Amino acid sequence: MLRTQLPRCRLLRRPCVNLPGRFSSANPPEQEENWRTIPNALTALRLCAVPGIAVAWYVPAPGVAAGLFGAAAVTDWLDGYLARRWGQQSSLGALLDPLADKMLVSTTLVLLVEHVASPAVTVPAALILARELGVSSLREWSQKYRPEAKVSVAWHGKAKAALQMIALQGLLAALALGAHPKDETEDKKSQASMLYAGSLAMLWLSAGVTVASGLTYARVLRA
Repeated sequence: MLRTQLPRCRLLRRPCVNLPGRFSSANPPEQEENWRTIPNALTALRLCAVPGIAVAWYVPAPGVAAGLFGAAAVTDWLDGYLARRWGQQSSLGALLDPLADKMLVSTTLVLLVEHVASPAVTVPAALILARELGVSSLREWSQKYRPEAKVSVAWHGKAKAALQMIALQGLLAALALGAHPKDETEDKKSQASMLYAGSLAMLWLSAGVTVASGLTYARVLRA
């Protein structure tokens, strides 16, 4: 005669409870995030380029500094593109990517302000740096007091980053080509002078877009 084996908990008249265990299907083990990716490596290279730009600038080797900045600016676009294309987004990349951008832009602005020593460069640089510090503070505040608030990167956020990179690249290249902004006798129609003037105008435009994006960020958090 076959005997039916009942669960021990039923024999003891106790409710059966599935306790979470190492092999429980209800709680599968969390997979460790893979941070060793090409996009993260590109972001790390951008971080490493920051001190390289400063050293090259003071050697002085402005052409090398301009080249390093250009290569770093390319990685700013490339790491995000590859991360999305290959599905290699990571929390480490989300942390380091904006940090690398801010360090690259801030360091270059400080170098230019110190070298040119003109309100034409100092004012937009101050606006850009003030916005970045303000938005960083707002992000920390929102994570603590408004964690439910989600602010996505709007078009002006991407536009300000692109304008900043192009403007700073142009200014570095113009100075490397021999532009002398404070020299009144310089030929204003020379290639270096025209590149400097166009890049300076773009720096002011990027400052305006940067401030506008910061105000939009604050408005979203206030809503």
